[in-house]
Amino acid sequence: MFRISLRQLGTTAVSVVALMAIALIAPGAAFAQKTITIVIPEEPDSLDNCNSPRSAVGRVIRQNVNETLIELDPNDSSLKPRLATSWKQVDATTWRFNLRKGIKYSDGTPLTPEAIASSIDKALSPKLDCNARTKMFSGFTIKVVKVDDATIDIVTPRPDPILPVRMTTMTIGAPNEPIRIMNNTVGTGPYMIDRYTANSEVVLKRNPHYWGKKPQLDGARYVWRKESAVAAAMVKVGEAHVATNISHQDATDPKTDFAYPNSETNYLRIESLVPPFTDKRVRQALNYAVDREGLHGAIIPKQAMIATQMVIPRIAGHNHALDKQRFEYSPERAKKLLAEAKAAGVKVDTPIDLLCRIN
Repeated sequence: MFRISLRQLGTTAVSVVALMAIALIAPGAAFAQKTITIVIPEEPDSLDNCNSPRSAVGRVIRQNVNETLIELDPNDSSLKPRLATSWKQVDATTWRFNLRKGIKYSDGTPLTPEAIASSIDKALSPKLDCNARTKMFSGFTIKVVKVDDATIDIVTPRPDPILPVRMTTMTIGAPNEPIRIMNNTVGTGPYMIDRYTANSEVVLKRNPHYWGKKPQLDGARYVWRKESAVAAAMVKVGEAHVATNISHQDATDPKTDFAYPNSETNYLRIESLVPPFTDKRVRQALNYAVDREGLHGAIIPKQAMIATQMVIPRIAGHNHALDKQRFEYSPERAKKLLAEAKAAGVKVDTPIDLLCRIN
């Protein structure tokens, strides 16, 4: 299937202390500000770690409160140790993970193979609608087997060469949590949930038992505002330090507002099973007829990048070879292909229905 697509970039409005956001998960230089306020676009519908793949939940707790065995480096898509120090495939359906020793949850409970198994079992329970299962492990079951106190095997029903990548989405919660979605979670990350007030805020504070380097910030307060202009204004007047998901028209200060690549692609999908798109020449003609460069910076924000496929670089599944196969803008070639198809009996004059979906 050929796709006509433009890659979108998200825009984030931040204050001059934007780098404080990094300290939530990675300690950096010392900051005078000890707590920060972050504006997000929506209230988390739960704070259960099994829903951390969902943006509304994950942006608050993922790697801040609950950690994964393996972490995906956003800069180069490499896999980094987190709760696991190393991993390897020992047979076709078994991956072995060596666990970091001496880790405790924020309540002082030790992290054990049994705790990891309990958390994963909950996340993948068919009794719950956890995003960890529905988004990353749909129709897929795994079994966690204790090898020793610092080693686990994860056994899959069939060979799964990308299991380590899947595990970068599986945050680990506390052992023996009830099989229900909760508005609290206990984890091993640098922060813990201090309080959650529905329709108001989520506040994080330092985890006194954190195994890694002490974070520079004492905590963070998350509030939510749906309107981009409101969130941007909060940063501008000093009510917040960071605001995410700001629209381009509200990101007006180059000193504090910046764009970053997100994982979404805006595209027109050609239905290759419906005439006249069953003919390859028609599909190719549509691609040649789109002036991507002309749209870029005019209709589509200039911060965007032109896509060649569904996923951006640094995301699992991106094929760098396809980056060189972009359709150039060529109306003449498009007309020639349509003429060839029409001469062969293809009904190229058939009206086209455009269906739009925004979510």
